[in-house]
Amino acid sequence: MLEYTYLFLNIFCIVGALFLIYTRKVKFDLKAYLKSVLLVSIPFIVWDYFAVHLGHWSFNESYIIGIYIANLAVEEVMFFLTVPLVMSIIFKLGSRKKGKIVKSKEIVLVLFLLGLTLLILSSAVNSYTFIVSIVYLISIAILRLKYTSLFKSASFWYNQIFLFSLFVIFNTILTALPIIEYGEGYYLGFRIGTIPIEDFFFNFALINLFALSYLSFSGNSEDARKVGQ
Repeated sequence: MLEYTYLFLNIFCIVGALFLIYTRKVKFDLKAYLKSVLLVSIPFIVWDYFAVHLGHWSFNESYIIGIYIANLAVEEVMFFLTVPLVMSIIFKLGSRKKGKIVKSKEIVLVLFLLGLTLLILSSAVNSYTFIVSIVYLISIAILRLKYTSLFKSASFWYNQIFLFSLFVIFNTILTALPIIEYGEGYYLGFRIGTIPIEDFFFNFALINLFALSYLSFSGNSEDARKVGQ
């Protein structure tokens, strides 16, 4: 039964998404979802392929069914389809409520990005730390340019707290067993619990880019703007 662990996690995400759609009357837009998969998930899957090829991480055979697409466990490919699905629905729910405007903490953001830039410069070019930092910076730039009021929205930050809580639970399972095994020398080695610090940046980029992409495609950007109101 252990070999179905990663598969069960994906199935749980699908069941959770269906539960939210049914109980909260969320209108799911399949076309918007598929467009977001092409725009966001596919590039992340390609990144995942090269990460495994370079040895950044690998899969523990004890917790997967053993079916691969190229060098990726089929459950890993499912991850980039099921997890963004749940997160997009949560963002959709968040867009129903008009959040309060909070004072922008620009200095905090600037200092954080400065520290991340220094982290990039001190990392090996082919390391997980370097690549995830670049992707994170790109995601921040996109969010700031397209949704200028996003970081001033209380509802956005409430969503982040909830989404990151789910991420911590999900990723702790992946890294504690571990289902995903990280290659030595490709990341900092600093963990929060069992989760490498880099995964928090990875999660922010994937979830927010996918969710806002889905909201934009499904509502002509109206729902995405609401998240930033």
